[in-house]
Amino acid sequence: MPTSKEPTKSKIDDLEQKHFDQLSSYNQQISNWRNRLFFNKQNENNKKHRDSLFTLISGTSNKMEELRLNYFNEIGKLCNKTQKKELDLFVKRM
Repeated sequence: MPTSKEPTKSKIDDLEQKHFDQLSSYNQQISNWRNRLFFNKQNENNKKHRDSLFTLISGTSNKMEELRLNYFNEIGKLCNKTQKKELDLFVKRM
């Protein structure tokens, strides 16, 4: 018989999977842009092209931080008071 924790665990599992899929996609984008930045001869003399890659990388990094914040806020909504305190401690350690 299912316990009352199972629906919450399922929601958390879904949030986690979505979160890591999105992070993976962002990491792949950043990796591709870094490769273009460091291994494309066009960048040696083209500051505008380098700057556009820097902008893409930093913008995606910002999106990743926002994604993390939203993820932990959503997890926090599913926690009881004790779990919320533990989550807050975990986030502080990260």
